[in-house]
Amino acid sequence: MSGSNATPRPHHPTPDGRINPRLTTAADSALVEAVCRVEATARSHDGFADRQEAAEMGVARSHVMVQDATRLTAAAVRMVTAGGVLSVLHPLMLPLLLLAVVPAAVEAVLHAKVTYETRRVLDVAPRMLRIVLASSAIGGVFLVATWAVLAWLAATGQVEPAVAATAVVAVQSTLAALSQLVIHGAAMFHTALYLADMDTFLTHAAERAPKRCESVIGGPLEEIRLDEVVYRYPGRTAPALDGVSLTLRRGEIWAVVGENGSGKSTLTRLLCGIFLGQWQRLVCSRALYRRPDLLILDEPPSQMDARGEYAILEQIKAIAADRITLVVTHQLANTKIADRIIVMEHGRITEHGTYEELADAGGLFAELLALSQDR
Repeated sequence: MSGSNATPRPHHPTPDGRINPRLTTAADSALVEAVCRVEATARSHDGFADRQEAAEMGVARSHVMVQDATRLTAAAVRMVTAGGVLSVLHPLMLPLLLLAVVPAAVEAVLHAKVTYETRRVLDVAPRMLRIVLASSAIGGVFLVATWAVLAWLAATGQVEPAVAATAVVAVQSTLAALSQLVIHGAAMFHTALYLADMDTFLTHAAERAPKRCESVIGGPLEEIRLDEVVYRYPGRTAPALDGVSLTLRRGEIWAVVGENGSGKSTLTRLLCGIFLGQWQRLVCSRALYRRPDLLILDEPPSQMDARGEYAILEQIKAIAADRITLVVTHQLANTKIADRIIVMEHGRITEHGTYEELADAGGLFAELLALSQDR
């Protein structure tokens, strides 16, 4: 065994290794923050999921941007160095070589766009084949012209054989550098398409983030008043609530009834400023335990047995005296605990009154009540 104590060389991370993790983390954090701030109801509308998926692909590709930029810069330096030699030999050689690479550059950019579009369009193979054939043919013509000029210079004695050999190396070096420029430039363009999707999504998400009020209500909540309220879900033209006027007072129980899509849950979401889920037992337990000034229950006993439903309704009645209570329900029998009932249709309040008043009014409430009793 050797007795030497060799000290390992310290590992110095490359610029890519230092920047890429930070760039990816920043992009990922921006995406997560944008998604978390979006109003929950907007996630099921207006192609939100597709935009989010495209943005996630942008995050996944963000780490290669620095790497491609570094390689692109190195290729540009090599091209300038080798191209200078060609310019000295003959002024036509470098332009011809550049023209030989231009079709490949166009092909690379179009290929990047087509590859990007394959997420949406699958029948791109014929189009890609035409692009490759055309660019190869045009580029081949100019490349042959470059070698022809060099051969002509050597044959006519305008350059020495040793210089001609140097020119061959310069042509190959310039061509390789130009090819690297094309490859890494197209890669950056490809990544930029996905990053543009990410930027579009961040703007889209910011437009759908709820605007929070900075003021805080002090003291107990005595009354909530809605005056001709109109609300539209993001990406929708028809209002979910249309001209709703309502005054909720402390100590009252209000029941909200109506058919599916009438705006009941939208009304509760608007009052809370959040998206209420159908969590039944957990939501009921938390709401009753915390004793808030405003208690909103959306179908609270819908997944419970008869005993659980009775217990929840009794709890609601017991605590309603010192808070504003709103109950959304399809079970019309449960509305008997309410002091007032509102009936909603197409985002509007069409009826309001006590259980007895609405049952005798002959309107939608009476119709739904009769249907429930016939079952």
